[in-house]
Amino acid sequence: LDVFTSSAFFRKGFLADMASRGRSSSSNLSEGAGILDFEKFEKEQMEAMSKAISNQESPAKGKHIRTLVIGSFHEQGSSVFWSLLRNRFQLEKHNFTCWKAAMMIHKLFRDGPEMVMPQ
Repeated sequence: LDVFTSSAFFRKGFLADMASRGRSSSSNLSEGAGILDFEKFEKEQMEAMSKAISNQESPAKGKHIRTLVIGSFHEQGSSVFWSLLRNRFQLEKHNFTCWKAAMMIHKLFRDGPEMVMPQ
């Protein structure tokens, strides 16, 4: 059984971790450190997305999609996800990549935070 498909297990562990940390993990740090943290977060999301929707005709690995879902919980939304998907990838040119992106979006809607749908 893939741990990623068990959303109750996934949400329980992650939400407990986020509740113990609080909304902003960089609140005690300087503004510059917060910007560096966001840039690191955005880079990690970009790497996970590019690996999840590569041109290879194989299914996306769960660990890459899991990273994107955890990132959406971390930012309490999906603005980084949508901006990366819209600005960095040309989905209309590759059918298989477009299909993988649709599967990734489905998993984000299914396992991500409730704020993902309105965005």
